[in-house]
Amino acid sequence: MTGFLVSRTLFVGTAGWLGNRLGNRNLFALSLAVFLGGALGCGLAWRFEALVIWRIVQGMGAGPLLPLFMVILHESFPPEQRGLAQSFYMIGDAAGAVCGRGLAGYLIESLGWRSIFYIHIPLGLIALVGLLIIVPNRRDEQAQSFDPLGLLFLSGFVACLLVGLQSGAQDGWEHTGVRVLLMLAAASFAAFLVTECRVTEPLIDLSLFRRRAYSLICLISAINMIGLIGVVMITPIMLQRLLHLTPIHAGLILVPGAVAWGVAGPIGGKLGDRMDARWLLVASFTLNIWTLWQLASVTLETPSTVLSWRVTCLFCTMALSFTPLFLVCMRSVPTRSLRIAWPRA
Repeated sequence: MTGFLVSRTLFVGTAGWLGNRLGNRNLFALSLAVFLGGALGCGLAWRFEALVIWRIVQGMGAGPLLPLFMVILHESFPPEQRGLAQSFYMIGDAAGAVCGRGLAGYLIESLGWRSIFYIHIPLGLIALVGLLIIVPNRRDEQAQSFDPLGLLFLSGFVACLLVGLQSGAQDGWEHTGVRVLLMLAAASFAAFLVTECRVTEPLIDLSLFRRRAYSLICLISAINMIGLIGVVMITPIMLQRLLHLTPIHAGLILVPGAVAWGVAGPIGGKLGDRMDARWLLVASFTLNIWTLWQLASVTLETPSTVLSWRVTCLFCTMALSFTPLFLVCMRSVPTRSLRIAWPRA
């Protein structure tokens, strides 16, 4: 998982330069093809090290997908319809989550873990063909130069930070290797900031954070994703290892949350088009904090129905905040910066 996150994060940063060179549709198609190739490699992995390498390849493909999707959506719809268009994306996201959670449990029990990687390939190929047929390729008229030092220091920062945090949780924070990794992460981050402030065309335009609305959006998005990803990753582990539920049962407990995501998303989209998205964002973020507080009180004695209800509430409030995050972000940054500006990426 760490290798996937490192490569995904790094290739989010290259989405701006690569999209400038290849065009949004072509880069999306290339990224999707790399992701599918990584999925095939994971399914065929002959040992653990090979699985890690192919997960890194998957992360390389996954990195640019979400920010590019948002840019293509922004280019394809007028401002008054972007919230509604965003809600349709969330319906598809929810449909995938509903089918995926139940199907993944069934596949693991019936066909083994490799099958959960193979299932990506036919669906991804359909999406790839549809993308190439329907979506026009748009690219910037002005070429953007590459920032190799920025990518180098960003790579060092992300790799050292994630590996250091994982090692600290396993080996203890007093371990010498953990301290060295965290110090290297801090040094790489400082070097990255200095480099990005000095080059003419940086890998990531740090001047975006001078916009108060955008900085606030990034902070809210970070808090939301820490809570959401934490719940999504930890809950199935708790259900299977501590409560001894089967993968199918554990997946089904999370299905109502995915349904709530698909229902609340369009509601948030319509509200975001008709009212000030900032007020909707404030209300949904407040509800997010409340539901996370409720989940923090879950114990091994908590009934699975209560846990499922609280997770469902979290998915619902997160879905309501997703569209206003998108709308406020799109209105806060110039069009040329959209590929790297999406805070959920």
